[in-house]
Amino acid sequence: MRGRTRRASPLRLTSNMRLGIEGREARARTRMKKGDSVFVALSWGESAPPHTFEEAAAKMLTTQDYWREWVTTGRFPDHPWRSYLERSALTLKGLTYSPTGALLAAATTSLPETLGGERNWDYRYAWVRDSTFALWGLYTLGLDREADDFFSFILDVSQGADGEGPHPLQVMYGVGGERVLKESTLDHLCGYDNASPVRIGNDAYRQRQHDVWGALLDSVYLHVKSREQIPESLWPLLSGQVEQAVEHWREPDRGLWEVRGEPQHFTSSKVMCWVAWTAASNSP
Repeated sequence: MRGRTRRASPLRLTSNMRLGIEGREARARTRMKKGDSVFVALSWGESAPPHTFEEAAAKMLTTQDYWREWVTTGRFPDHPWRSYLERSALTLKGLTYSPTGALLAAATTSLPETLGGERNWDYRYAWVRDSTFALWGLYTLGLDREADDFFSFILDVSQGADGEGPHPLQVMYGVGGERVLKESTLDHLCGYDNASPVRIGNDAYRQRQHDVWGALLDSVYLHVKSREQIPESLWPLLSGQVEQAVEHWREPDRGLWEVRGEPQHFTSSKVMCWVAWTAASNSP
């Protein structure tokens, strides 16, 4: 998993209508009468796309059944806002990548923080901080399988290749465990409301953000409280994070705001180092 180059899967558009290409758009026009059925499907991956309405309808039904079954495994309170909690859980689940256990911060890139601004970052990566907070939400709803998968992901990306020692924990990784997320711009494209530049990659992967140790340790602490033990394989990783917090908490960092100037002293980073120590001392 660690940074392997994977062959890109094809993106396919299929329909039982006649599709035409107009500039950069695919279009279809048809006149329907009662009893007619048409479909348009945009498919990604190695599995065969639907070629008939019946095949498309069957895939839709399978997808609906999967998500409905998944959400029933959670423990949702009998509350007027239950439907919103379920929708939020489904959104978080949709940001997970089951082959590796990664949990993305967002499914988007280059949405500006302010209209017309240039702070258009690529958030399609697994931030350790964001992931641990999202997993806390899933865990409180009884959806802890995703937490198991994520901790396996963190354990995997922290291991060195054959013959190498363990890697220091980065603040973020690619969905496949990639460590190098070099940032570049696509100057031939424009983003939301013509915002620019459109970015891919995120140079924040190079940064030191000291709050990441506390976020990870606190997430593990909450996750294992009900189990009363920590998996043996996680101990070296967790102890390493505590040692990092002890060694570096007095130093400046880029903080959770990921400032791109000189490192500074952030209160939030100091507090999260304390959280790391506290979670470690209270762990079973």
